[in-house]
Amino acid sequence: MPLGDPSATWLLALRRALWRWGRALGLPLRAPPDPSGPPPTQLFRDQHQELLALATQLESCLAAFRRSGSASQVRECLSRLLGRLETHLIAEDCFMYPALLNHMHEDLANLAKDFAGEMGGMAGVFVQLGQRWASASSIEAHPEAFESEVTGFLTALRDRIEREDRELYAMADQRGDLNFY
Repeated sequence: MPLGDPSATWLLALRRALWRWGRALGLPLRAPPDPSGPPPTQLFRDQHQELLALATQLESCLAAFRRSGSASQVRECLSRLLGRLETHLIAEDCFMYPALLNHMHEDLANLAKDFAGEMGGMAGVFVQLGQRWASASSIEAHPEAFESEVTGFLTALRDRIEREDRELYAMADQRGDLNFY
């Protein structure tokens, strides 16, 4: 699309507005990637590593909860993970998925569509998890149910991250013509 094209101007304005919005939310946005620099998905991969570290931290908090019976620390760990996950999903939804879904390579666009469809269900689970276990007292009242639900969620999250890194991000990085910012 030529730069003089009105739709190109609109798209550029939208991209700038989304970038400013992302900055206002505190998303760690960078300048557009340098072709000789890190792969286009590096920021999202870094966020995945942070999410995995928070998941491991939540498991440690869960073990401490089993010993002490006090749920305040495990609730705090859950809040940190869910908050960071929400920020990551916003970044993916605003920047990465729109670029991939409209990519000229049909195989990449189709894979992104499959992943985006799967994420809808998982996002609902994550919202319900935060609502159902919104307080330490709700966790303390039903510790077995909490642990079961959180353990299942963490397994699904880890599987999703591993698949996204291995399949979607790998294909996106191979294309080399992506700019998510």
